[in-house]
Order: sequence, then structure tokens, then C-alpha cells
Amino acid sequence: SSVPAVGDERTFRVLNANRDFDDVSAVVRHVSRQAVFYVDRSTPEGVFEEADLAELGALFDRTIHPAITDRFGSESDLDANDRIVVLFTPTVNALTPRGADGFVAGFFYGVDLLPGQGGSNGGEVFYALVPDPLGRFSDAHTVQEVLRVMPPVLAHEFTHMVHFNQRVLLRGATSSDAVWLSEGVAQMGEEVVARTFAAAGDADRLEMFRNGNRVRARRFLADPPAVSLLIGTGQGSLAERGAGWLFVLWLVDQLGEGVLDRLVGTTRTGSANV
Repeated sequence: SSVPAVGDERTFRVLNANRDFDDVSAVVRHVSRQAVFYVDRSTPEGVFEEADLAELGALFDRTIHPAITDRFGSESDLDANDRIVVLFTPTVNALTPRGADGFVAGFFYGVDLLPGQGGSNGGEVFYALVPDPLGRFSDAHTVQEVLRVMPPVLAHEFTHMVHFNQRVLLRGATSSDAVWLSEGVAQMGEEVVARTFAAAGDADRLEMFRNGNRVRARRFLADPPAVSLLIGTGQGSLAERGAGWLFVLWLVDQLGEGVLDRLVGTTRTGSANV
């Protein structure tokens, strides 16, 4: 493979709300040093300016990528393009039912790093929702809202991508870690980036990356006896994710940030990993 160029086209298989796959035709709109940004052709016209994607790319290159890889290890490069792919597609918008309490902003799908598996795109892909001011695909989301929520979600999902590489591809684990611990580690990825901005004295971006964890932690702290740290079903409630993040935060406070490398660089699972 080679580095994609602006204007290049590609078709992706994207997991949809029916647990099937959409064939998504997308075009490269921006290429940064560490990422290439594709936009689905069905995205509403005019919602993304080149400057929007360039700013997100610069934030990923300068801060998110180095902060995550320094702390958790490197991502894979199965498609040999020296970058991760960020695909903006309305298929992500449609994952959230209209009127839901919250919404899916983006996700990483580990099967993409298992070439030959059904639905695999054979490389490092992060899927993101598109601005949809008129609510064509689900509830409406403005450009400003998408650009505000995307950086911490990208940090979170990039941590999952690195974790998958370190655990499954490099060490041969047969499955991902337990959801409660995997999510706690990924949420700690948001905090790692937040601490980078805290050290730089950038209060606005510190808040951008820390606020989600604070909200989830408060959901747990409102009634701790009612919440299990060990997620029983699905991807966990906000309160359960808050419990998971506080647990990993406590481990870091006790043992130092080096414990994060050890949590992702193993084939052990859940409590045995800890």
C-alpha cells in the first residue's frame, strides 16, 4: 500500500444498526502525518470544511497519537499506509435511535485487524458520525458539536486500537480483555491526553478530554452500591464505565502510569490481568 491522497476513493464495510454491514463509498478529504480522513459520499453537502479536518488531524498528530503511544505502545499498520483511517459516515449516526439518551459518536472494530474475517477492512480504521444539522440519519448534530466530541472519542478508540495490537496481534491473545477493564483502560487514554494539556497549561482542551470521564464517574458516585464494576451485559452503562475508569485511575495512582503498559501488554484477562 501507499499513502492515500486527497481525492482518492475507497469502499468500506461498516457495521450497521442491524449488526450487518453497509458498503460505504468514501473520498479522502485530508491527510495528516498520522491519519487519513475519509468522508462518506452520502454525508450532507457542505458540513465539513477542509480547515475542520485539518485541525482535527493536527490535534491527533501533535498530542493524541504521541500521548497514547508513549503510554500504551504502538498501533499496528496492517495496510502499510503509515496512518490510521478516520471514516466519517452516517452509518454511525444511524446506530443511535432517535430520541435516545446519548449517542454513539464513534467506534473501533477489532475485526478490521483480522484480515479474512467477515466485514474486515484489513487495516486500522476509526468510524465517526457526521454532522447532520437536519437530522436525516438520526437526531440532529451540528458541525460544532461533532468537532467538540470527536477528539476525546478519538483518543478513547485509538487506545482500544493500540490495546488490540499489543494484546492480540503481538502477543497472540485469543480475545480482547474483559469489557470492564478494556473500557477503563480506554477511558484512561482520555485522561492521559488530558494530563498532557494540563502540563501545557491549556485549560480548555484539558476540560475537553477530562469532562467525559468526570460525567461517568459522577454517575457511579451517585449510588456506588447499585453499580457493579464488572459489566454484566453489553458495553456497560455510564455508571459502570465510571466505576471502571475510577478503578484504573486508582491503579495508576498506586503504581504509577507504567502500570498501563502492563495492563495492555499481556494475554491475561480481567481480574487475573490486574
